[in-house]
Amino acid sequence: MKGSHSIFDLKVHLVFVVKYRKKLISPSIRKSLISSFLRSSKAMECELLECNGEKDHMHLLLSYPASLSISSIVNRLKGASAKSIRGFPSLQRTLWMKSFWSTGFFATSCGGASLDVIKAYIENQDQNSSPA
Repeated sequence: MKGSHSIFDLKVHLVFVVKYRKKLISPSIRKSLISSFLRSSKAMECELLECNGEKDHMHLLLSYPASLSISSIVNRLKGASAKSIRGFPSLQRTLWMKSFWSTGFFATSCGGASLDVIKAYIENQDQNSSPA
């Protein structure tokens, strides 16, 4: 991706967990969540590269612009996705919950070369330049 004065390739693996680890994500809810994640990602100029999950959590792999923080991406994705599934009859019994997702999240950077390759590249920088 390119900005006006930068080039970046940022990817993050996110995991969102249902509040209290309740097993509320049915196949139809998962489909709705994924659709919401796709819409929200596009609106933020992110690309949802992969998305799937189980009954109590969802995994997302996103490519995102340098202008966004991971926490702002997470807040938008979690908020929009929770709103998108409020009408599901299977969730009506859990309306007492203030939120669908737990407060926290898991995030890890990923993609590109391995840390060992990057460390070796940086370590050898002075060996590839000519003396001044």
